[in-house]
Amino acid sequence: DTRSFIANNADLIVFHLDNKVPWPEALLGDDQYHPNIIAELDAKVASVPAGHSVYVSATPQNTARAAELANYWAETEGLPLPPGWETKTLDDPDVILAYTNWCRFLIARFSPDFFAYSIESNGGFMGVADPGYTQFLTLAQQVYATLKTENPTLPIFLTVQTGSFAVGGQQFLDLTAGLLAHSDYVAVSSYPYLIPDPNELLLHGDPSMIPADLLTRLADLAPGKPFAVAETGYIAQTLDLPDLGIFQEGREAWQAAYVQRLLDELNQLDARFVVWFLPRDHDLMNVTLEGLGVVLDSTFFIWRDTGLLDGDGNARAALCMWRQEMGFSSCAPVPAASFWGLVGLSLLLLICGTVMLRHGRVRC
Repeated sequence: DTRSFIANNADLIVFHLDNKVPWPEALLGDDQYHPNIIAELDAKVASVPAGHSVYVSATPQNTARAAELANYWAETEGLPLPPGWETKTLDDPDVILAYTNWCRFLIARFSPDFFAYSIESNGGFMGVADPGYTQFLTLAQQVYATLKTENPTLPIFLTVQTGSFAVGGQQFLDLTAGLLAHSDYVAVSSYPYLIPDPNELLLHGDPSMIPADLLTRLADLAPGKPFAVAETGYIAQTLDLPDLGIFQEGREAWQAAYVQRLLDELNQLDARFVVWFLPRDHDLMNVTLEGLGVVLDSTFFIWRDTGLLDGDGNARAALCMWRQEMGFSSCAPVPAASFWGLVGLSLLLLICGTVMLRHGRVRC
């Protein structure tokens, strides 16, 4: 299953708690959350393979990656914000206290080796003059300072994208630099076959066409801080999403070339870790959900073919490079992810609790 695959092909497990915060309960600070939340978190803690490091990421922002609060999480996720919370801003004292308490609870529950308190935090702001950016900076400054004081040895950081539809050029770098002042790491989210840009979506198939400074221009914003790749992936098959206006050829060889380039660059940057999204293509999960009547948004398919295993569970060339970098003598994954492992992984994706891989030789 997926846990076995991660146990045998990685040395870090990631729990990605995106766009879901139990706001009013967290504000009380008594750690009394809905039983469904506790059950889900306990299951995640229990799934950690022996000897693996743990990376937990959460965020106060919704998926627009700007000034809107994350959705409410109670008996289920994706709920509208409770009455009184829909008008609150990120710099509201109640929001800051609630989110700080939520992060405290997650840290206590998971005892992680790495903790991100915001995911792709620079993705939606219009620049440093954006009022929402100023609000987020207020939250970031206070949440980061409090958590760091309470957990001085735990790496605490926010993650940033390599591009944005909202702003580009120096303005994008300036706002990103402001965020990194409240982060232990420069931790990057990058899917460079699709790079957002204010003017267009920049598409790449052959990874030799990816800008050479895609990662280093962000590392250079805070040269004294460790670098990491918080999430990345690359398609091994052609991506064709007409309703999104996306067509990009994909090849297994190009995916492998990207993995080699990535690992080489991260060793040069002395990176702390790299997370690959995802272990296996989610073709079977798509069929299962569609059979249950679930309507899948086209954006869901953007990552369908980024697996180190294809949709049938066969190892791709990129997995061989991954395993060689970890020091394995064999390129074969042990064991391959099963159908139910795939469903388990992909359902975690749907509920924003994705399990990811980490390359092991990059220093931790």
